[in-house]
Amino acid sequence: MTEQAKQQPKQHPIIKTNYLPRCYATVFLLSICGLKLGESLLELQYLWLFILGVCYPHVTYFLAKHSQNGKRQEHINIHVDAFISGILVSIQPDYYMLSTMGIILCVNALYIGAFRMLVTCIFVYAIALALGMGYLWPFAGFVEASWAVQIMISIFILIYFCTFAILSYYLTRRMIALNKEVQSLSIIDGLTKAYNRHYLDANLTKEIHRSQRLNYPLTVIFADLDHFKQINDTYGHQIGDKVLIEFVNIAATSVREDVDWIARFGGEEFVIVLPNADSDYGASIAERIRQDIDQHLFEFDGQALSVSSSFGVVSIASEGNNASMENIIACADSGLYKAKANGRNCVEVVDFYSTAEQPS
Repeated sequence: MTEQAKQQPKQHPIIKTNYLPRCYATVFLLSICGLKLGESLLELQYLWLFILGVCYPHVTYFLAKHSQNGKRQEHINIHVDAFISGILVSIQPDYYMLSTMGIILCVNALYIGAFRMLVTCIFVYAIALALGMGYLWPFAGFVEASWAVQIMISIFILIYFCTFAILSYYLTRRMIALNKEVQSLSIIDGLTKAYNRHYLDANLTKEIHRSQRLNYPLTVIFADLDHFKQINDTYGHQIGDKVLIEFVNIAATSVREDVDWIARFGGEEFVIVLPNADSDYGASIAERIRQDIDQHLFEFDGQALSVSSSFGVVSIASEGNNASMENIIACADSGLYKAKANGRNCVEVVDFYSTAEQPS
């Protein structure tokens, strides 16, 4: 990353959010001024306002985008909006324009959450009106808005609020997507895309309670890749990481979609949770995964290696169980230990009620 890119300030969302409505408002105000002034718009005292209006939304966007504090700069810009609006409205003031711009300024301040700016924006707007009508072009009274002006005001209000509605819809959809992404990151293992330990700790207990409440069995498989440290030492951690990813992908093809789930317990150890499944079904799933892993040739960057895995399976009965997450994991781990002791690359089923310590 270059030094210039590092120094580039991060753009605040309200900078883009306000840019398009500000362009609409500028076009609207200049069009109204053009209708009211006619050929007088070419006079020097009005021409500079027209030129300023054309450049204004782009200048404010540039200043906010390149400011070290974009949000603060945009708050300043909104007050400048109020001042310029007051000056333009004061050229030939009418009640339609006066009230419309007051409402728009209030909506804009409230939309970005700047509730404290509501009062200051209205104050700046009033000061600009007083300055324009009392000094720049002496006030001769309110004029009656023509039909053309009234129609333009109606069209502007429609477009302006539709723009904010579309922006609100987009931002809401974006917020929902970001919330889902954050939620996913909090429960998904970043490497393997299996569920992480946090999800396992929170949801295995729920699965146990659900099995008790609905009166169905629950099976847990504890899986481990054999000699995984040797794989890391021989081929490197990058290859080891790819083996873990491939293991999860293969295991996922053997479990029931949207019913069973896989979580990374830690390192090369994984827990597979099978709701409404007895030990026979759990053993068959573990054996299927074991065979698939054993028969699969892991190929990465021109290197091929064979991997084996071991499994411990435990099941709690559909009724009368008093299991906890800790002792069911401990029982599954004891089954895995037996599989390791029996030469690895095998499946061991343990009886929960004879293995776990039951409360007296």
